[in-house]
Amino acid sequence: MTTAILFGSTGAVGQHVLSTLLDTSTFTSIQTISRRLPKPQSPKLHVTQEAATSQWPALISTLSPTPTTVFNALGTSRALAGSLAEQWKIDHDLCISLAHSAKASGVKTFVFISSAGTRGLLSQYVPYSKMKVGVEDAIRDLEFENAIVLRPGFILGARERPKAPVAEMVIRNLHRVSWGLQDSIGQDQRIIGRAAVAAARIAQEGKAPSKFWVLEQADVVKIDAQKSIMTFYDIASGHPIRPFAPNPWKARYALNFTKVPYCTTWVPLPDVAATRKKLGVPASRKHADGTDFLTLPILYELTISSSTQQEGTFVGDSFDIAIHLHNKHSSPDREHPPLFPPNSLALHRTFNAHVDALFSLNGAQLAGFYMPFDPATAEATRADFARRAGVSRWEDLEIPQGSEERKKKLATFEAALESGPATWFVRRDEGPFLEGGTPMYADLIVGGWLQMMRNCLLEWGELRGWHRGLWGILHDALEEWTEVFPVIEMSSKYKGESVLDRAEVELGTPGAASTENKTVDNDLHMSKRERFSGKVKSLLHISNDQINDASNVDYVVLAASPNVTPGEPRLDEGEPPNPQPQGFQQLVQHPVDTIKAKTQRKTNKEVAANLLSPEVTHAQDVALIHAQDTLDTAKSDSDIFRACEDLETLKKARQDLYVRWTMDRHVQKLRRLESKSTQGRKQNEVNDVSLRKCRELGWKRYGQELVLQQAEKYGGQYIGSFSEPPPASQETVSASLERLLIASTPWQELIMHTRRIYRWENQKETSAYLVTFVALWAYGALCAAGVRDEQPKKCQGSLLNGR
Repeated sequence: MTTAILFGSTGAVGQHVLSTLLDTSTFTSIQTISRRLPKPQSPKLHVTQEAATSQWPALISTLSPTPTTVFNALGTSRALAGSLAEQWKIDHDLCISLAHSAKASGVKTFVFISSAGTRGLLSQYVPYSKMKVGVEDAIRDLEFENAIVLRPGFILGARERPKAPVAEMVIRNLHRVSWGLQDSIGQDQRIIGRAAVAAARIAQEGKAPSKFWVLEQADVVKIDAQKSIMTFYDIASGHPIRPFAPNPWKARYALNFTKVPYCTTWVPLPDVAATRKKLGVPASRKHADGTDFLTLPILYELTISSSTQQEGTFVGDSFDIAIHLHNKHSSPDREHPPLFPPNSLALHRTFNAHVDALFSLNGAQLAGFYMPFDPATAEATRADFARRAGVSRWEDLEIPQGSEERKKKLATFEAALESGPATWFVRRDEGPFLEGGTPMYADLIVGGWLQMMRNCLLEWGELRGWHRGLWGILHDALEEWTEVFPVIEMSSKYKGESVLDRAEVELGTPGAASTENKTVDNDLHMSKRERFSGKVKSLLHISNDQINDASNVDYVVLAASPNVTPGEPRLDEGEPPNPQPQGFQQLVQHPVDTIKAKTQRKTNKEVAANLLSPEVTHAQDVALIHAQDTLDTAKSDSDIFRACEDLETLKKARQDLYVRWTMDRHVQKLRRLESKSTQGRKQNEVNDVSLRKCRELGWKRYGQELVLQQAEKYGGQYIGSFSEPPPASQETVSASLERLLIASTPWQELIMHTRRIYRWENQKETSAYLVTFVALWAYGALCAAGVRDEQPKKCQGSLLNGR
C-alpha cells in the first residue's frame, strides 16, 4: 500500500499536486495537513486540519499507515507573512522540521518544491534564495532513499492574491514568440504539480538518476509529458453526416471552447443505447415511464502521462462533460475565459434545466419531426420515437407547415423565449452573450438548442429574427466553436464491423496505449548518448524524417521539361532527384540557402501530393446516390423538402470540386519565383509620409518594413494571389519573425550557454573559463607593458640618428 502526505495542499502548486495524486492509481491513500480544508473530496483523501503550523512535524509520526512519500509544496511571500522573519519561519524553519520528522518516521521519498535561480552567483545575498538553499541542503544531508527537488521558474496560474500580475501576463504571452522561451522562464501550476507526482513515481520504480534528484525548469516541463486522447461519441444524421442533436452540440461547443483536440465517432441512432451499454456508461436521465434513457453524448478520455500512466475516463452527460473539461482542461490563458465563472456551477445547472424544459416543450415539438435521420435506419428510428411518444404512427407527430396549430405553437414558442431567456440578455449593447462580450457555458447551452433549430426547424429564418435578431446574433457569435474535429471513419478501420464491435476494439486493445506510455518513458530515461544526439539534431534542424527521406519516401517529382505537350502528365513519377545532401558543413557554410532549400523541397512535395489527390471520392459518389434515392422514395412534403435540401447541398459541393478540377487541369507547369526580398524605403521617406499624421507612426512603419526585409532572408519567398508581396503588417512580420527565430536557434543556444557560465550553474566549467580569461588578461597586460617599455627606446634611437 503506497501512501503519501502533502503539505501546502491549498496553495497555488499544492492544489494541483493534490488533484494529480487523486487522479493517479500509484498512491492508494493521500493525507493532507493544512490550516484550511482543501476543496477536492475523494474516498482515498484523509484531511487533518491544524491551525498551528508548529504542530505539523509531530503529526507525521501519528499517521497510520506511515506515509512512504512526502510532498512539500509550502511557500508564502513576505507580504502575506508580514515580515521577513515570519516568512523565514515558514519557508525555511518549518520545511526543515518537516524533513527531519519525515526521516525519523521512516519516509522513503521526500519531494520539495523549491525555486529556480537559488544557486546563482548572487543568490547568497538574496534572502529568498538563502531560504530555499538551506532547505535543499538539509534534505540532501538527511540522505533519504530518494530526495527530489523541483526548481520551477516563475509560477503561472490563477491565485487568490496575484503576486506579480503584470509580469505574469508578459510571461504567459511569450508562447506567441516561442513555447521554449516561455518554458525557460515560467511554468504553469498544473505542470509543476504533475511533474512532482511523476518524479515521485519514477523514484519509486527505482528509475531516478540519483538519490538526490534535482529537476530544473526544462526537466519539469519534460517530465510532465502528458498526452490525452479524446473520443467524442455523437449521434449520426443522414448524409451528409452532421451534428444536429442539442445535448451533443453543447458538449461539442465546450470541447471546441476549451481548445481540446478530439476525434468524433458517429453512432447511428438505433445503436445508441446498445453502444452506451457496451461502453459501460450508466444512464444520466430517465424516460417518463422510469426506464433508463440511454443516449449520447459520451466523452472518453485516455490519459497517458508519467504521473498517471494510462487511465481512461468516461463522461456520459453534456453538463458533466463541461464540468470535466473545466476542471481538467481549462485554459490557463487569462485572455481566454473559463467555461464556468467562479461560483456559478449551481446557477448553470439550474439554467441548463430551465432552457432544456423550455425548448423541449416548444421547439422540439415543431422541429423533432424533421430531424435528419439516416435513410438506412429511418423507419426503425421513427417507429421507436412514435412508441416513446405514445402514438401509433410517426406521421401523427407532424404539425403541417402553414397550419393554424403550427402558427399557434410558433407564437407560444416566441412568447416563451421572450418571457424567459430573452430577458436574461440585458447587456446586448456590450456583446452578443449573456455577459456581454464574454462567453460562458450558459451561452453554449442556448447555442446547442439553436443548432437543433437550424437543422430541423422549417421556420429557422423566422426564429433568427425574433426579439430584434437576438438568437441569430448569438448563433453567429458561437460560430467560432462549431468545428467538427477529425472523424474516425468506421468503414476505413473497421470494415464490416458494427459500432459495438468497434467500441469493443477501442477499449479492449491496450497495446496502442501501452506503446504511447512506453514512448514517454523512453523519452524520460534515454541514455546520455541519445540525449546528446537529439540535442545536436535539434540544434542543426535535422530530424529522423529528413535523414531517412531518400530511402523511405515515394517521390512525386514535378516535370522539369519546359515544353508541355497535350496529354502529357504534369507530374513525373520516375526516378527521384538526387539533391546534394545538406550536411553539417553545408549548413555552416550556407545556412540561409540550406534552410530555404529544405523549405522548398517540402513545399514541392505538398503541391505534388495535392495534384495527385482524387477530386471526387467514392464516398461522395455514394452519398449523392443515397440522397437521390431518398428523394425518390420520399412521400410526405417534409421528407421531400429535407431530401431536396440535402441533394442541393451535395450538388453544390460537387460543382465546387469540378470548378477546382477544371482550373487545375489547365495549369500546365509551375513557375519558380526568383529570389527577391522586399525593398524597404529609407527612413526619411517613411517619416516624410507619416509626419502628416504622427511621427510615431512613421517610426512604426519603418521598423516593420526593416524587420520584414531582414527576416525574409531566412524564409520562403512570397507566393500569393498578387504580383507583389503584401505590405508590412502584423501577419507578414509575425510569420517572418517566426522563421527568423527558428533559424537563429544556434545563436539562442549560445546566449543560454553564456548565461549558464556567468550564473555559475556549472562551477567547474565557469572556473575553467575564468582561469582562461585571467591567464589571457595577464598575458595581454604583460605584452602591453613590454610594448610600452620598448617604444621610448625606439623613439630615442630615431632622434639620435636624426641628429
